[in-house]
Amino acid sequence: MGTGSQDEYLPDDVYRTLITILNKHLGKDVAYRNGMPGFRAEGSNRIASFAYRELKLHSVQIEMKPSVRVPLRRTGSSAYQKKTMYGGPYSALPKNVLGMTQTLVEFIDYLKTCQS
Repeated sequence: MGTGSQDEYLPDDVYRTLITILNKHLGKDVAYRNGMPGFRAEGSNRIASFAYRELKLHSVQIEMKPSVRVPLRRTGSSAYQKKTMYGGPYSALPKNVLGMTQTLVEFIDYLKTCQS
């Protein structure tokens, strides 16, 4: 999750809700990286930074590992063709893919209630 260097891209309550939903569906502290939740997502090449700084919109940049987004790697995919330890066949656990999908659905539903 990219939320800025001080998590300023999202209001505190929205940020806490997203963390709670992620933990609920994917496990405690799943959003942590190097002991910190998420990453900064700063710089001109980050959509979250652009949305927050240029458009004055709250934002979060969600980057997903294959373990929560690849139900089955296609044989024609570039990753399948790679001759590295990350190439070849791959299939994420269905519970992880479903957990990420449910997280996104629940978070979007939560955001809709914030608009009301």
